[in-house]
Amino acid sequence: MRNPKTTDRNLIQDNLEAEDFLPETTANDMFEGVTITNAQEVAGRGLLATLTLSQAISDKLPGKFHNVHAINVFLGNQEWMNENYARYQNRRLAKECSELLGNWQDQGQSIVLVSALPVGGNKSIEHVGTHSDGCKNACACVVCHCSSKSVCCTASQTMMIVQFVIADIPRPEAAQLITKLRKRKIEVWMITGDNERTGQVIGEKLGIPKGYVLAGIKPEQNSDKIRNLQRRGTRGHSVHCFWRKNESQPETAVVAMVGDGINYSPALALADVGISVGSATDIAIEAASIVLIRNNLMDLLTMYDISKTVVHRIRLNFLWAFLYNVFVIPIAAGIPYPACGQGLPTYVAGLAMIASSVSVVCSSLLLKLYKAPKIVEESHQLKI
Repeated sequence: MRNPKTTDRNLIQDNLEAEDFLPETTANDMFEGVTITNAQEVAGRGLLATLTLSQAISDKLPGKFHNVHAINVFLGNQEWMNENYARYQNRRLAKECSELLGNWQDQGQSIVLVSALPVGGNKSIEHVGTHSDGCKNACACVVCHCSSKSVCCTASQTMMIVQFVIADIPRPEAAQLITKLRKRKIEVWMITGDNERTGQVIGEKLGIPKGYVLAGIKPEQNSDKIRNLQRRGTRGHSVHCFWRKNESQPETAVVAMVGDGINYSPALALADVGISVGSATDIAIEAASIVLIRNNLMDLLTMYDISKTVVHRIRLNFLWAFLYNVFVIPIAAGIPYPACGQGLPTYVAGLAMIASSVSVVCSSLLLKLYKAPKIVEESHQLKI
């Protein structure tokens, strides 16, 4: 993915004018009177920050936030909002915002939500009244998915205030790379922390089948997914043992993972081949086995192609050395002597053994003539 960009946003307000909610400010005094007293990141969820507000700002806040001097702000995904009982002001807003979120997800964009809670709120929420049958979603259950006998979201003081989307634009070479890898019978999976809907849209754009998109994965679950893929084996292949009749076992899958973030570091270390890029975080680069210096994903094709070339050369060298020694060693040992009455001179036998090693080394040096696939060289000429 390239650098993400904010593409759309929605300020959630009901019966309020924009100027009431956002008083006129300049760049110099926009954050005057606001102090961040606490901030922390929750992996796989988002951020939590505590803001202390001046009296002037507190007096201008609308609704339940009027005259509040300290608020907790939650920024993150829908799960983070649900954990903090965030809700909309009413059912109408909940329905409108949910439809808007659905439209954004259908475009393959990542959703970011922001809610706020007055400091000291929600302390006794679990002891407040529960839902009853026939509430008719009056408490905006469209979003919090409350059910009968669950905690009523009207008891929560955590209010949704802003929702916006960030577009993770796929790299221009990604779709072509995936096509080439699949033609080489390599399974391509996508692991993402985005919701299922967004993940499927991105996967479709890249040419990844729906069954190969793992969405909604938390950072701590990445390693588990890699381990499951390793245990899963390769479909359509089996290893037949010639000493066991009518028995076969799935071929063990070799899993290579490409990642550039801190959250992917444990998975990169666990994968059979961990691959990172030059622009990745230091931790990801340290955990990876291979680093793509040129920051071009098409180099994965070069990596795969040169790996096959090296393995092919190793097998060729082994076969050549084996056949050479099978024929030359007996001759050097004197097998022709009974027939012709003369064996090889010692120096000739020594040269023959040296020729075996020299020929293998020269064969290996031919790898210096390797050239990357034409499609990779063409991609390097493009400005990515």
